[in-house]
Amino acid sequence: MKKYQHLINLIEKHDNFLLTAHVNPDGDSIGSLLGLQYLLEPYAQKIDILLADPVPQYLRFLNGANDIYLVNDLPDEIKAEDYDLYFILDCSALDRIGQVKDFFVPEVRKINIDHHSDNSNYGAYNYVDATVSATGELIYNLAVELGSNFQFDFGMAIATAIITDTGNFRYSNTSPETHRIIADMLELGVDTQEIIKNVYETESYSSMKLKGKVLTNLEVTANGQVAWTVVDEPMLAKLGAAWEDTEGLVNYPRSLKGVEVGVLFKGVEPEKTRVSLRSNNYFPVNEFAHQFGGGGHPRAAGCTIQAPLAEAKDTLLEKLQMKLKQIKDD
Repeated sequence: MKKYQHLINLIEKHDNFLLTAHVNPDGDSIGSLLGLQYLLEPYAQKIDILLADPVPQYLRFLNGANDIYLVNDLPDEIKAEDYDLYFILDCSALDRIGQVKDFFVPEVRKINIDHHSDNSNYGAYNYVDATVSATGELIYNLAVELGSNFQFDFGMAIATAIITDTGNFRYSNTSPETHRIIADMLELGVDTQEIIKNVYETESYSSMKLKGKVLTNLEVTANGQVAWTVVDEPMLAKLGAAWEDTEGLVNYPRSLKGVEVGVLFKGVEPEKTRVSLRSNNYFPVNEFAHQFGGGGHPRAAGCTIQAPLAEAKDTLLEKLQMKLKQIKDD
């Protein structure tokens, strides 16, 4: 029996689908959502994508990205009870979809498609595989089992999902299968250089200034194991930058020689701090993030702390250094 046979049966029996993914959407979530939308269109009478946060500017080159609905700005015709299935992509826990969770009605079944190792299997049907590089790989595999004829827009979406979640093939989650899928997308005529240029090589003047400020604020622990930097609303306002300009900044503290864990603290509200965590070799940042209600991958995770920026920073760094010391002592 095919891995996705039961899901295929559900798709063939229903025709009203709502798709969503995590807050602060990234390339894997947006690429996977658009890829799945293209797959489901032949089966759908009604199909929509709904998110808690806007699509970042650097991903708006993808066809369909500008048609995604925001939960706080819904037209009257979008009603939760009108859908037969909710597809939740790239989310380790249901809370990660933010306010979209409150929009859902309980009687509609949830399909959970994800690649996070700490996924809580919150769906009525769960398709979770932590061995793949991106949720986009799972959407590709579903397309293969559906017997879909790949189209260019599908290829652009899936290639974007994979390129972004592998860090342009730099991260350890890149596998031979990852490259085989990209080869299939190249045969569709997908221009990976266009994707790379939009995602990695196109910056606004304000985002460039923000990068400089963040690097100026870089700090490191005495033993050199942890490096971090901070961003807050006044900093963004002064530089004319936006929160989406902080994408990828956490990689700078991680890249410092000798550092195991890099951290980016974002003071998004007076009493709310979002934290991005990255590790280099051995520290499982997803497990560490669990104590703050977060999660992710062993080398890339995040969490939200309901506290002011300075307090959240001090609390997390203290716990992080204690955990690193414990691992070293063990």
